Amino acid sequence: MIGKNARDEGPVSISTVWEILEKRRKERELTLEQQMALEHAEKFKLTKAAYAKLEKKLADIGIDKHIAIKLIDLMPTDEMLVKQVLASYKAELDDNKIKEVLEAFKEK
Repeated sequence: MIGKNARDEGPVSISTVWEILEKRRKERELTLEQQMALEHAEKFKLTKAAYAKLEKKLADIGIDKHIAIKLIDLMPTDEMLVKQVLASYKAELDDNKIKEVLEAFKEK
């Protein structure tokens, strides 16, 4: 059963997915789905330092960790995408905070 030994049920970043799958790849052959996920994660992963820096900036703005993970994975470049992510979590930010979010990604 998939996930029967799961230790945590929270969201994970693409970078974390990459780390987990890369470790598993070294231990045994990956399934097709795992290989595809690894290839996808390879394209979009960030270093731990860059990820932590962005996560801290978003937390300082007042963004919940679940939302921050999604935003970092998507790396939004416009207000509309930020608003769509927020709406999917039933959250809102004023326009100034959204601009702060976008600035955080420009500085990454």
